[in-house]
Formats: sequence, structure tokens, C-alpha cells
Amino acid sequence: MSFMIPPLPGETLLSIAAVADRAHCSRQAIYDALRDGKINGVLVAGRTLIAESEAEHFIRHWPVRPNGKAVAERWAEFRRWKVAQRPHAEPAEVA
Repeated sequence: MSFMIPPLPGETLLSIAAVADRAHCSRQAIYDALRDGKINGVLVAGRTLIAESEAEHFIRHWPVRPNGKAVAERWAEFRRWKVAQRPHAEPAEVA
């Protein structure tokens, strides 16, 4: 596993489960990504946490099926998630 200090002071740190839920993958996939250096985490009080910016980067680059269909689906999910994170966000349609 690789560990780093989150790049921005006060950045939200997410649990392994939260990142797996957002990326629609298993917790083991997140642990594997940490081990392989594809995502960075930090150890806080015995728990591995991942900076939100790292989670976003991982979600955007999560492996997809060879036909590429999942790429557009993941980007649409990511854009909907980002809109939902904004305060007072109105639902937006994503093509």
C-alpha cells in the first residue's frame, strides 16, 4: 500500500467502503488498487482513508469492459454525483 498526506488541508477523507460504493466496485478492488499504487491513501487511527480527490480520480479511471460502453456510463454517473455534491444543486440531466 502507498500512503500520502492528502493534497489539500481539510480535504474530505473517505473510507474504503465509501470509495467502493461510489466506484460501484468491491472493497477488495479498492484494497488492490491501494496495493498496486493506483490510488493513494492515508492511515488515520488505524483506518485507511482516501482523499476525495483521489477517489474522484480513481472513479474516472476505473477499468471498463473492452467494448468501452461502461466509459460513458461511468462518466455520466460521475457527473451526476458531482452535481449532487454542490450545495443547493438542482437535478441535472446528463446525456
